[in-house]
Amino acid sequence: LVPSHSWLTETSEAPSPVSALLHAGLVNGGGVLVLALWSWFAAVPGVLAVLLVLGAITVIVGTVLGRVRGDVKGQLVHSTTAQMGYMTVQLGLGLPAAALLHIVGHGFYKSWLFLRAGGAVSRSRARNAATLNDSADPSKTAGAVAALCATSVAAVAGAPAALASVSALGPTAWVPVVLSIVTAGSAGMLAYRAHTTIPRACATGVIAGLAAATYLWLLFGTEQITADAWGAPINWAPATATALVLTTGSALLAAALLARKVIASPMGALATVATLHALPAWHRQLRQIAEPSSAPAGDEAMVTRRDVDRALNVVAGTYSPNWPLRTFVAANPLAGLESVNFDQIAGPAAAAFGTDTYLPETEFVRMYNEGTITRDHLIEAIVQAHEDRGLEPLGPAVLRSAEQLIRTAPAHDTATDAGTTDRVVSAADTHTAHWAARCWGQVNAQGSLWVTWRNAASSTAYSWAAGNPRVRPVASCLSDDPTEALVAIANHHGVAADHLVSFLTEQARSVPGWTAHARWRDREAPHAGRSGSHAHLAELLAVHATLDALISKAPRVIRTDIPEATAEDFLLGRSRRSLWQRALEISITQPVITGVVDAAHNGAPSTATKQQPARADVITCIDVRSERLRRALEARGHRTFGFAGFFGAALRYHASPDLATNQCPVLIQPTTTVTARRGASLWRHPLTRSTGALNSAPVTPLVLAEAGGLVAGVAALMQTVLPHRWKVANSAWTVTNTDGFVTGMSVADSAALAAGALKAIGLVDNFAPLIVVCGHGATVENNAFASGYDCGACGGNTGEINAQVLANALNDPAVRLLLRDEGIVIPDTTTAIAALHNTTTDEVAIVAAHQAAPQALEDFRADCAVAQKQVVAERSTLWPAAHTSGVITRSPQHCAHGRVSTAQRRAGDWSEAFPEWGLASNAMFIVGPRELTEGLDLAGRAFLHSYEPDLDADHSTLQLILTAPTIVTQWINSQYYCSTVAHSALGAGDKATHNVVGDVGVLTGSHGDLRIGLPWQAVFTHDPRTGAHTRRHDPARLTVVVWAHPTAIMRIVSSHENLAQLVTNQWIHLVAVNPATGRAHRLTPELSWAHHLSSAPEEVPATTQPANAV
Repeated sequence: LVPSHSWLTETSEAPSPVSALLHAGLVNGGGVLVLALWSWFAAVPGVLAVLLVLGAITVIVGTVLGRVRGDVKGQLVHSTTAQMGYMTVQLGLGLPAAALLHIVGHGFYKSWLFLRAGGAVSRSRARNAATLNDSADPSKTAGAVAALCATSVAAVAGAPAALASVSALGPTAWVPVVLSIVTAGSAGMLAYRAHTTIPRACATGVIAGLAAATYLWLLFGTEQITADAWGAPINWAPATATALVLTTGSALLAAALLARKVIASPMGALATVATLHALPAWHRQLRQIAEPSSAPAGDEAMVTRRDVDRALNVVAGTYSPNWPLRTFVAANPLAGLESVNFDQIAGPAAAAFGTDTYLPETEFVRMYNEGTITRDHLIEAIVQAHEDRGLEPLGPAVLRSAEQLIRTAPAHDTATDAGTTDRVVSAADTHTAHWAARCWGQVNAQGSLWVTWRNAASSTAYSWAAGNPRVRPVASCLSDDPTEALVAIANHHGVAADHLVSFLTEQARSVPGWTAHARWRDREAPHAGRSGSHAHLAELLAVHATLDALISKAPRVIRTDIPEATAEDFLLGRSRRSLWQRALEISITQPVITGVVDAAHNGAPSTATKQQPARADVITCIDVRSERLRRALEARGHRTFGFAGFFGAALRYHASPDLATNQCPVLIQPTTTVTARRGASLWRHPLTRSTGALNSAPVTPLVLAEAGGLVAGVAALMQTVLPHRWKVANSAWTVTNTDGFVTGMSVADSAALAAGALKAIGLVDNFAPLIVVCGHGATVENNAFASGYDCGACGGNTGEINAQVLANALNDPAVRLLLRDEGIVIPDTTTAIAALHNTTTDEVAIVAAHQAAPQALEDFRADCAVAQKQVVAERSTLWPAAHTSGVITRSPQHCAHGRVSTAQRRAGDWSEAFPEWGLASNAMFIVGPRELTEGLDLAGRAFLHSYEPDLDADHSTLQLILTAPTIVTQWINSQYYCSTVAHSALGAGDKATHNVVGDVGVLTGSHGDLRIGLPWQAVFTHDPRTGAHTRRHDPARLTVVVWAHPTAIMRIVSSHENLAQLVTNQWIHLVAVNPATGRAHRLTPELSWAHHLSSAPEEVPATTQPANAV
């Protein structure tokens, strides 16, 4: 209770189960004590009155503080404060039975909310998708009618219980009665948000009314059962009872009104005080480290706006965008450093993020001792280092270098990964991150961080709450333009123009997560109609620089003590760890490239193989998780192809009036709009939507927790004991009811889409009776990064819609006529269907098959079931050991079934930290016919894109593959690399302590910076901070293997600067396998060809441009 409520905020630092236990049990201690000693308290009514006032104040404070928190756990924490206040109010009113029911109900309810906090983004997305119903716009008339129905039903059905309670306990018993009826009416009113009709809204209102009446009867029953325990009810005098009821009602009304005021006036005094008091005192106080001293520069040395703009450009180039959780896609967090050689980014990475970019050398030595890296791998790495410098790799010199590398390895780790957990966090860092979460906590938030913070800080309230009288005068004298504010702050400190980059980089380094988010907002600004190339970045840095100036004596600059590499650290111009890293990459890729070359020498791909009939032509995403499925389907007589998972259809999909997604890679913008067509109305959608809105409204959760606690308890039990069944039931409840979709594609556009896809993968003749366009998605529960397991090529969404669009195009008779003009004749006996591969359970579900023959569908489903068992059996060996022990059966058939059941359980288990490994282990991108890799077990390490050079005379398809999917796969590869090598600084930490901020990202604990990258559970089997060697992902830079003539590849690389930069700076390795000779060639950083170790040297045809052209 107020004023001892601040400690609750820190409970968010614990893992979610611990937070749930604290809020469901420990916080109830005071209430339980009062109930245990009720006879003592009842004997002194004055004490009860004090409890009521204290509880009423706590309800107001908790409700208001919850309005200013952008993080889920922070909202739950302050909700608990308000709930405990309401429980105390009930005790003060002399209603011990109601307080007991509240303690029990709130315990179940709040523990359920904490345990499922990680799935907040997924649930919000599902609610928004569920608004597809009978009305294009929300109708408040429907809400008003529903509210009338709800209150009427609640009043009539609950009247006997309510009147009996009031008769037994006195007028104070009206408080829970009236509040429950108001809550029911609010639920009906909020039904309009589901865009529903009046009849459907009325149904929601009736259900809400019945729920309120049920609560009233439950309350009455609790009073009757426990009546003997409490003794005689308190006999309040009429005037006293009236005063208590009015005080309670006024407090609840004040809480609701003040909560609305905080939202409506985010820069007002109340919102400012509430925002700061939502932080613990030790983070809230902006105490000066020393007396401020300004050293303004002379006029001739003062920085200008142009200087700051130039410095912002440099800083923006260092930090790459971090995509929000709602559409999370893997991206290289060091993309801003791709203009620097990979072996030279240690310094910039340490300055920007405080981390290293290689594994410790001792880790490489461990892999050498275990045999993962061999002497031959080291020798080949050194040979390549010679070749990259234009030197002849002489045998004795290479051997001496290898021996030196092994012999002089250090005994202890020297790499650093300071990250966010080891860095000293100042009050300026905490304030900046807190206000950023407040202003940017939602993707669609449009407010200005700088303007909001400056206006708030210009009030006396900020100075008072922060304990620093200088805040108001400093903020008031700064410009509304954040860039101009940065100019003023830099000149106040006397920062010279040539030190501006260092000054601003240190501001960004203090909040690197929010800096990356600001970069994403700047990237999306042109698409949202906003201007300013680095406007959001300037806002963030201006807030931090101002706060930093208020507490620091001198400006913080980036560290200058980063140790320089010594001559002993280098061999052949490369750092020692660079050579070890290259040896690791060779150990992974060499067997695959050798296998591809051997297949080429053995006649693959052959015309005879291509002409063999297949049972179905299955087009899957290039995702590494598709590789195992492709092998399993090929074993059943199907032919498979790999294509980017959006299948060439760059779509803007409107799933509902409240949810639209870009179904294409983030590198491009949608070109076609697809709108879901409304299906039959479902009464449960407005009910689901109104319940969610009711839980986030002020005051009404006080009753919702009490009344819905038992339901939440049953739900938590079911989700724990029967996770798969719960997942199926919950999916059926929340599914959006659509009847296909409407696309804006013309016949010509559809034909172009179909022709482009078929030519790109080489499927232009010899069609199977069934063409299966198979997108993919994942099923993970209670996971903030759920969209990261879906299709990255579809913008962090499932590929279901894209698959249907392409399948529909292939089935369209008008499209097939146009395809004939392209030389592509699809037989009338061939039908295209759309399917979805669930990468968590490896089930393949057919989602659209209106024209397919029933027997063909049945056969394909049967083959998919067999393939699922095969793939799950393979993947189950990668599950953490604790989860495989339950799959013990007596026969192979039972064993296979048991593994599938275990996979399904893991997909629905809300406590499962490892539902699947996503794209962990990715290391290669292979472009070419499937026949080259068909006989290889790639172990889910390779992205596979089908490609036929014979169908690409002008190399336009090859150019598209090298400039789009190659970039996307490099982003994915770099994200996994960084989250493994620098798991603290460039990873998202522990899933168990994640605290979701709106739909943009996660914090670790109750406050602090937004986390970048992937949680450690995506790349490790155990917490890497323990020092155990439990990597699931081997950090290897992407190796791109292309089945094409080296001349064609060189022409494309040298004419695209970003692609050439990745090669020359060694962010990727590119290998060409010449179709004419079957030999492999490696593209060096000098953009010249060298023979690959798997092939004997041969003369490489001259390029049409200079080898070093970029």
